[in-house]
Parts: sequence; structure tokens; C-alpha cells
Amino acid sequence: QVSSFTSNGIQNSPIYFGGNFLTTSNSDTLNHIGYYNPSANTLNPLQGITYGVTQVSATPVVNAVGVAGNYIYVGGTFKSAGGIQANNIARYDVLNQIWEALWDTTTNRNGVEGTVNAIAMFGPDLYVGGTITKAGGKTLINNLAYWSSTGSWITVGSQTINGPIYCLQFAAVGTPDFTLFIGGDFTTSGGNPGNYLCQYIVSLNSFSPLYGADGLGEGTNGVVYALQYVDLPSAAPDNPGTKKLYFGGVFSTVDIGSAT
Repeated sequence: QVSSFTSNGIQNSPIYFGGNFLTTSNSDTLNHIGYYNPSANTLNPLQGITYGVTQVSATPVVNAVGVAGNYIYVGGTFKSAGGIQANNIARYDVLNQIWEALWDTTTNRNGVEGTVNAIAMFGPDLYVGGTITKAGGKTLINNLAYWSSTGSWITVGSQTINGPIYCLQFAAVGTPDFTLFIGGDFTTSGGNPGNYLCQYIVSLNSFSPLYGADGLGEGTNGVVYALQYVDLPSAAPDNPGTKKLYFGGVFSTVDIGSAT
């Protein structure tokens, strides 16, 4: 089962994929993470001292994969990546072909406690969401944190999200504001009704609902598992406007209206 895949968007570049699998159909070892080489038409492992991610106490799984520069970021449930001890989040250095844990230099702890379901890059910083109680040994109240390229885990905001996070995406919605859109299985965020969707405004360091045309933030009536922000040309055939957030999950209404 493949849970996530990504690439850098350049033609014929590798496509990285993660999930719950051990080998290819040819019995080549992958251990839950690998990449497809379009030029050679081959499936390949991310090899360090060993292949992929592992853990002893339970079945490991990769839920999220992201690309930033020469690094492949991998999140899920595991305790080792390429033979290196790593708690549920790690990165692979493509140039040097080595796995690295994400350490907090102040607490001397790496990774997170809990399951990582989603990752999103904001410049050099890596945001992670899921069912997470600690990051770099620091207690979280909203299942969300980020790892700074300077080498520390940092909590996001001081407000709660009362359930698991399943998807994240950054967007330049305004200038100079950046927004992190968040979907999952929660009904409040930052003390406000969230109903499975909310947004985090970076410059304000706060969460808020996604407001509909009526000025209310009803969200959806069920879990949101995926979202995608797009900046469309205003002259598109259906005249959608320039900024749209698409999302999917298990729900039948959106902002009170019907949906499928």
C-alpha cells in the first residue's frame, strides 16, 4: 500500500513514494520508502546502512514524503531510518546517500513522539502534523510542530487543535502573509470551531476557521484527509478566480451546503 508520493516537479526527476510495503514485485528490499526512476523505469530503495525505515515493536509505516533541495523528508511511525535511530521523522541526503535524524540541539532529542501523518515545507523549515504529543522532547498541545534548519524543534502557536491532523499545505494567500492550511479529524482549533479544516496565519501566530460566504466557519461535517491549494488564472474556463483550496475526505456538507 502506497500512502504518499512526491517529486520536485521537474520532468524525468525521481518520484519518491512511501507506505506500508517491504519489497518490490521483484523482491527487491525497500522497507516502506523508495523512488521510481523514470529514465531507467526502475523502482529503487533509499539506502543508508540499511534500507528504508524499521521498528521492532510494531509494523513501521511511512505516511508522508516531501522533497526540499537535496533532502527527502519522511514521516510516519518508525524508530530507525537507514539504520540510524530516528523517531517517526527523518530525512535522506540524496547527494551523500545517508539518512539523518532531526535533532533538537537544546534538548538532545530527535524526532517526535506519536504518528506523523503530514509534512509541509516553509522555506528551510519543516512542519509536521499528526497525532503528536512531543517534538524534540517538547510538549505539544495541537499535534503540530516544526523543525528549524538551525537545529531545534519549535511548537506552533499556543492554541489547541483537538484531534489528529492528516494534511498540511502552505500558501502565499496574501502579501506578506503566509497561511498553513490544515485538515484532519478535529472540531476546534485555537478555541474556535474548526470542523475538520482550519488555517494557521504565520505572521499572527494563530489559528482560525475557514470562513464561508456567510461569514461563518462551519467547515465540513466529516474528516478531511487531503487538500491542495492552487493559484489559477482568472480567465480559466469556469472563471474560478485566482486562489482556490481543494480538499477531500469523508463528508457530505461544506459550510452548511451539500458536497460529495
